[in-house]
Amino acid sequence: MSATKALRVGFAKAAEEAMELVFQVQQVEERRQSVSVLTQSLPENALLALLEGPADQFGLMVFDHVTTASVVEQMTTGSVLPMAPEERQPSTTDAVMCSDLIDRMIEEFEEQIAQAPNPPKVDGFRYAARLQEKRSIALAFDDVPYRCFYITVTVGRVARESTIVLIFPYDAPPPKRVKGEESAWGKEFKDVVMGTHVTLDTVLHEITLSLSEVASWDVGTLIPIPREALSRVEIRAQDGRKVSRGRIGQIGGARAVRIDLTPEDASDGVLDGRALDLGGAGLGSMAGLAGMTSGGGPELPPLDDLGGMNDLGSGGDLDFPDLPDLPDLDGFPAMEDLPPLESGDDFDGLGDLPPLGDFADLGDLPDI
Repeated sequence: MSATKALRVGFAKAAEEAMELVFQVQQVEERRQSVSVLTQSLPENALLALLEGPADQFGLMVFDHVTTASVVEQMTTGSVLPMAPEERQPSTTDAVMCSDLIDRMIEEFEEQIAQAPNPPKVDGFRYAARLQEKRSIALAFDDVPYRCFYITVTVGRVARESTIVLIFPYDAPPPKRVKGEESAWGKEFKDVVMGTHVTLDTVLHEITLSLSEVASWDVGTLIPIPREALSRVEIRAQDGRKVSRGRIGQIGGARAVRIDLTPEDASDGVLDGRALDLGGAGLGSMAGLAGMTSGGGPELPPLDDLGGMNDLGSGGDLDFPDLPDLPDLDGFPAMEDLPPLESGDDFDGLGDLPPLGDFADLGDLPDI
């Protein structure tokens, strides 16, 4: 069963059963077209019947003005008139009168084309609405290829020649992606990105030297590197941007860098002496703090005038105003005196405390 035969049999049967209309397919041309091309190839003043299908796909059934007028004449007068119909824009009433025939034609075409060895996916489409102009096609349709059947027919016993265009998506709709499942495009893009060659540089430490110091270098010159630099290796891109950090180690007898993906502000147990300013004493050397324990550290600045504070004088010379007497506390119930604690009451069961023993010699305290 070819598409031409399925359309010839299906359309003739649908027109006969729906309204006793003689409908003969003379020629069928199948094309694969894009939305922009098929829009330009449609006849003027045609009835554009939007077909809604499965998976939110759309198709189109197009009746030229001759087909539309012939269907309306058959439904209103019982026959197709011999004179040529007036060319005009189809109305909403025309679309309603043709909608039942459109659905019957598509149903019969589905049934006939299903007998083909490899039938196109055209089932499930039905009339949904009338499009007022061709520009609406591009808004409703996805930008995918479409299977277009350009059909030449004769209508009525007067054999009035007309044109019908039947349009379906060329390929079946893709299966819906499960929520959270990666799309094919996303997977391909990820594979391309992950396969891209990237060059990264590791920076162990940076120091600033004058040109004269660098010029004095010789073979065997030692460059001091702080110990904490081994655990704060910077990983940089080719443009100098820092992308991560790591730690120096070894694997298989060779030097290696372990990438650290923790946030930059997370604590890793390494303190940088540059983060604190202790008056010139960095944390790398605690000598600056050692003198503070023995009294040799830097002296605190003198407390000069504090501004805005008058002399307080000595404690005995402070002249505070007299405080008034507290008011009587009325309204409280009378409280009886507590009973006296006589010797032996409630303490006889405690017994004697155990001996504490001798204390070790504490030694002489240091001079202050």
